[in-house]
Amino acid sequence: MKRFALSVLLFILACAGQAVAGNAGKALDKLWKKVEDSMAEDRPRKTLDLLEDVISAAKKERNPLYFFRGLDAYRSVSARLDWKQYDSIKAEIMEEAEDFGCPVAEYS
Repeated sequence: MKRFALSVLLFILACAGQAVAGNAGKALDKLWKKVEDSMAEDRPRKTLDLLEDVISAAKKERNPLYFFRGLDAYRSVSARLDWKQYDSIKAEIMEEAEDFGCPVAEYS
């Protein structure tokens, strides 16, 4: 059990280490701040646009933490806009998470 937990931890750290440090992280922080501001203003369509930017930037920079946060928030905001689309949105998110390829970003 300890060996398994250590293996999982090392794998997560290796994936997180792929994320680009420095300015790239700051750019994602700024984008996420805009997402939070948009959520606070209760502007779901603008939030979805900003979340798409976060997801694509995180995917480009191989940052699994922002990628997962972006996907999770996108699912949540989209479901609030149109709950009937929940299953199709979840399927899209699952496909994107699989394409990303890092277990930290597995979505279930």
